Amino acid sequence: MEKANWKLAMENARECYHCPTAHPELAQSFPVGVTAHFEFGEDQRQELFAARMASLDLPIGPVEGEWWQAVRFTLNEGCRSMTMDGQPAVKVPMCPRGEGDIGSLRWSIEPHGFVHAAADHLFMFSAVPVGPRETHVVSKWLVHKDAVEGVDYDIENLTALWARTNLQDRDLVENNQMGVDSPAFRPGPFSPEGEALAIRFLDWYCRTAQAWLDERPAAPERLLYDVD
Repeated sequence: MEKANWKLAMENARECYHCPTAHPELAQSFPVGVTAHFEFGEDQRQELFAARMASLDLPIGPVEGEWWQAVRFTLNEGCRSMTMDGQPAVKVPMCPRGEGDIGSLRWSIEPHGFVHAAADHLFMFSAVPVGPRETHVVSKWLVHKDAVEGVDYDIENLTALWARTNLQDRDLVENNQMGVDSPAFRPGPFSPEGEALAIRFLDWYCRTAQAWLDERPAAPERLLYDVD
């Protein structure tokens, strides 16, 4: 549970310029320096990765719409999964292609979640609004149906990275909520580069809210009567 508005939780989940300093464990495997559309700049690893994925018949994208995005990207050098040490946490892979080295397939949907799927397991994040200042963050880990807990994977090793990352994000989001609640708070501009997906989320939210306001039936007029 996060003591903050769910939109703050989702804004935080839609950008990663905070990741290098706020998530040192995640940064071991996740390429925190890429853009919102997973462009690696002068780093050629994604191009080499794309060629290898094409040989395995695994599309990488990116593909996206106004409320969703999907892309497969390479992890950091020497990493094959998004775990504390970057190595697979499950012995029975969900996707055995490429000897388990297929990066992460990430997709996100508005208004509430994102998923990372490596060869050995899938992680799912969902932010569920409960009240104006309360959000329930739900995390799920999926493994191959034949994988046996305690034999093919250790539950603590499987969940350690994202459990740690979620707690770090909780602190950030709750701190943001305190800032927003301050009488001195003034909205500032977003970074078109670092917060492109946060901008997309807010644009989607505003469009959806306005459409609902435009389509809802007008409230019936109240008749006032004089009472002697």
